[in-house]
Amino acid sequence: MNENIIDYISENLNDDIKQNALDFVNYLQSSNVEFLKDNGYWKDKIYFLCKFNGEYVCFIAIKDPDEPHNDWTIWSEDSNAFEDVIADENVKNAAWKYVDHCGKCGSCGGGKKKYLR
Repeated sequence: MNENIIDYISENLNDDIKQNALDFVNYLQSSNVEFLKDNGYWKDKIYFLCKFNGEYVCFIAIKDPDEPHNDWTIWSEDSNAFEDVIADENVKNAAWKYVDHCGKCGSCGGGKKKYLR
């Protein structure tokens, strides 16, 4: 398997979940987000770092064996890349629908507060 996020999504996700992930990744790509497969700490997982304007802005995990109930997961990084972006109500509602509470997995020392403007 090569290191293209679209290939990983196509090979590991199904049906509406796959289409949702592909739509999201295509949107990010059209916004010039770069996807880098993590070959460090998370090298044994399907884990991508998402870079925008030179900053890591979020991470995407696909079929993480440590979270079998999650087909794919996105979480944000503390980044100033979107500091001046104001989301419309549709984006805010979609984001709130999928908020996941911190499971204290140990990778970051606990959950962090995020604000949607």
